Amino acid sequence: MVSGITVGILKEQHSDHIVLTDASRVSLPDGLVLERFPPSVTILYSLDGAGEMVVKSITRSATSHLRSCREVCKWA
Repeated sequence: MVSGITVGILKEQHSDHIVLTDASRVSLPDGLVLERFPPSVTILYSLDGAGEMVVKSITRSATSHLRSCREVCKWA
């Protein structure tokens, strides 16, 4: 089951997790290997037992969308 969606820019990529520029750490499920991925991503995630985000799916996002979202989105 999907718990949420996040959009961000990939800062670091490790064998078991990725880090976005806002310091969000998203775990990769066992067996998922990212060989080459675009810098801006949309991630559907679930929460594990410890409340950490775990990737359910990951796709490319348009960087221009991220810029416009920063300008118009209000975050609680």
